[in-house]
Amino acid sequence: KDHHEVLEKLSAVNTKLDSLKSSFENKNITLGNLTRSLEDAEKAEKEAENLKQKIDILRTDHKDYTFICEMLGKNGIQPLLMEASLPRLEQLTQQFLSSICERQFNVTFKTTKETKSGKIQETLDIVVTDLETGTKRDIANFSGGEKTLIRQAIRMASAVFRSEVHKNRWDTFFCDESFGKLDEVNARQLLSAMKALTNYFKKVVYISHERELIEIASQKVLVENGKIAR
Repeated sequence: KDHHEVLEKLSAVNTKLDSLKSSFENKNITLGNLTRSLEDAEKAEKEAENLKQKIDILRTDHKDYTFICEMLGKNGIQPLLMEASLPRLEQLTQQFLSSICERQFNVTFKTTKETKSGKIQETLDIVVTDLETGTKRDIANFSGGEKTLIRQAIRMASAVFRSEVHKNRWDTFFCDESFGKLDEVNARQLLSAMKALTNYFKKVVYISHERELIEIASQKVLVENGKIAR
């Protein structure tokens, strides 16, 4: 009887032991799974931190690039430089225009205008004021001869201005057949104004088919049939 009880107890102990072993193995498996999960979580956390750092860098870069785009865009540095250059450009235009035209005009450049909706729109309007009458007109509304003179004055002023701001000043001013719509008097006045460009350029070169204007030149190059004749 005692032997039988001992065997029963031993069997119960073995059963309990097997249960504990099974439980232990299950807990080891669970521990392993949790350890791997923890490692994965730590790895994911590191990857998330790296991604956060990259996102921060990208946000900073985006902010910098946006600022650069704004500065180089129509509302950035370029309009500011243009606005800063307008007084000198208008002054030079007025200087040349007064020596070309018998009538006194004043030229202003407008780089922005307000739309009907109230927004500010970028533009480049050339407004010419007749100083005798005070009338303001767009350059497109002038007659052919006056329009040519005004445009030539603007071209000369622009060339002088760009030569002034350029690091290496330009040596030569070229004018290609700019006298076509002018009568002889206005053409001579324009040519006289162009001679004043020698104060800014070493050479002033113009192309013309008008004999009277050709004879005025200090030096001449005759081109016939695409070749230099003399």
